[in-house]
Amino acid sequence: MKISKTLEEKQFDQIYFQYHSSIYRNIRKLIYDEDIALDILQEVFITLWNHRAEKLADTALAGWLFTVSYNKSIDYLRKTIKEEIAESDKIFSIQSNYEESLEFEQQYSLKLELIEEAVENLSPRRKEVFRLCRFEGYTKDEVAQMLKISTDSVSDYLKQANQFIREYIQKEYPTYSSLFVLSCLIKFF
Repeated sequence: MKISKTLEEKQFDQIYFQYHSSIYRNIRKLIYDEDIALDILQEVFITLWNHRAEKLADTALAGWLFTVSYNKSIDYLRKTIKEEIAESDKIFSIQSNYEESLEFEQQYSLKLELIEEAVENLSPRRKEVFRLCRFEGYTKDEVAQMLKISTDSVSDYLKQANQFIREYIQKEYPTYSSLFVLSCLIKFF
């Protein structure tokens, strides 16, 4: 769904009801505290509202919302880490953890970009099933009901999509096809 240059309240409500559940599930992948995750969800939609006059029509809305939710979750994690550093006498060990967190974030972003590129090359049905299960957090049963197909078909589409993505990354990005990229298909999604 793309939004017009000026987002009106009715359209905002429609966007909220369409995306809030999947955005919340995306946040919960990184933030385990339910209250904090709800706060971040609220911040995501406040950000959308505050940017409603900007040129968002050229951007896929779902991708924009997922990116903002990811960034806000990472910002929260950074803030938490910084607070722990300030309170801790073990600055060196925490600094090491912070650097690992930043490295993890960079690796995660790279993996996400490579996977997103590969997903764009999937067949329409595989792409739809993969996005619903892996990006939006629906279960196989939920996807099967939504698409009116069997759970076995959903599993097959996911298996085929995962295989295609692995092969695509190995072919197009041989230097990045090491275990850290291939393992992310299951671990991060």
